[in-house]
Amino acid sequence: MPQLSPVGQAVVNDAVERLGFTPDAVTHVLMALGQGGGTHAQFDLVELGGKGQWSTGGKTMIGDILNTGLHARVAALCADLSSAMAHAQVFLPPESQQDLPEPETPRMDQFQPQPPTSSIDRDAIFDSLEKLGVLRDRGVLTDAEFDQKRADLLARL
Repeated sequence: MPQLSPVGQAVVNDAVERLGFTPDAVTHVLMALGQGGGTHAQFDLVELGGKGQWSTGGKTMIGDILNTGLHARVAALCADLSSAMAHAQVFLPPESQQDLPEPETPRMDQFQPQPPTSSIDRDAIFDSLEKLGVLRDRGVLTDAEFDQKRADLLARL
């Protein structure tokens, strides 16, 4: 697995501070972008809305389709990391990685929802709650599915 260069670590730290994701999530996306040549990524992290993908040109999909605030944050994260990869060496060259220990793989239970960073995120959560209610009323979601998703969204407030 590629190792981050000092520049790559700085890129991760900047994204963590600006977008509110954990360092593990940002690093996971950066690695996925590395595998996709910097132009596309596939990921599967609860913190990023579950399974998702991103490609240049603005195409972003996340499993948590009703969470528009998270969708925007994931899109911004991927675009920023892709741009950084195009302008700087974010990974160490393979020959300098031989003696580095393999990092511990993060567990899914380590990720906690991050609080919204603005009123826009709060508005997106309330919009998502309304959409969930409509889906439940139409029979698309069961009461249990609705209750689980509602609890997830309310935990973000």
